[in-house]
Amino acid sequence: MAREVLRDIFEGQEDFVVVGEAKNGQEALVLAKEKEPTLITMDLEMPVMDGFQTIQEIMRTKAIPILVVSSVTDAENAYRAISCGAVDAVSKPSILEADQEAFIKKARLVSQIPVIKRIRPVGGMPILSPLLSQTVAAPVAASVSEISEQGGVAICIASSTGGPQALAELFQDLDADVNVPIFIAQHISDGFASGMAHWLDGLTTLEVKVPLDGEQVCANTVYISPSEKNMTLGMDQKICLMDAAPQDIYHPNCNILLESVAEVYGQNCIGVILSGMGSDGTKGLQRVLERGGITIGQDEQSSVVYGMNNIAMQAGAVKRELPLSEIASALRHEIAVRRNHLSGKYDVS
Repeated sequence: MAREVLRDIFEGQEDFVVVGEAKNGQEALVLAKEKEPTLITMDLEMPVMDGFQTIQEIMRTKAIPILVVSSVTDAENAYRAISCGAVDAVSKPSILEADQEAFIKKARLVSQIPVIKRIRPVGGMPILSPLLSQTVAAPVAASVSEISEQGGVAICIASSTGGPQALAELFQDLDADVNVPIFIAQHISDGFASGMAHWLDGLTTLEVKVPLDGEQVCANTVYISPSEKNMTLGMDQKICLMDAAPQDIYHPNCNILLESVAEVYGQNCIGVILSGMGSDGTKGLQRVLERGGITIGQDEQSSVVYGMNNIAMQAGAVKRELPLSEIASALRHEIAVRRNHLSGKYDVS
């Protein structure tokens, strides 16, 4: 039934031709080699060979952009599939025209993204062995007063297509020793934020969560905005989940989050923009700079899509452009600089 719905949607588009349909993962491998499509849409629950194995094998032998089409209840596994090599994940479209238009827009974008063969999952991470299955110390959440005593520094990240992969790699290099709150606005399908949070939570000693409205901010915690709301931060360092404005193009809105964190933390705000399509995040990074903070952008070579980070760079909103592999160490450096400034050791530069 799901395949029939997707086929009908694609056949209604002039720029798509359905060249094959697979009932299971083994058939998908054969068709990928024979038909050489420019896009594969894939469910994860398949007989013979599941979606994870199929994605890994396709990306090992014949690199093709893969868009995972999943239910909201299986969102965490959808993001595990991204670490296998899939480009992005979306919810299964309903019969509503708006849902189908959003699905086709995402499919067009993913089909145009160049991909390369992958020998192993993103960051070399064993896909079925998350960090929390090992023996690790639980993160220690600091209260707002402790945050102030420790330096009052915060990281705010904007990302879109390619963002989940980048976040997975980044958080493998960041742990609870950073001792700051981290705020993320990642463009995502409605209902998928919790699944992504659970997935990322298994890759780091930091706590990763979708916050509640009014929740007090703690250090060593990563707050992911739900797409159904725009996450902002109040001057009392409490999370505020606001209704999206009718004119909002991006869900959630990266600019709104960056601007609010910049207002609260000023020169101690570190703004980061990762891979993504569109222009969201540029205004927010500019506000971070206006308030005396520092901004970092992921470079073209390490980005799945060099879009919103490129626009921010061209606008002068990015002060340091770095490969993804160097961003974690840069964040540690910037945190140390700002904490030393607050303790009177030296000025922020």
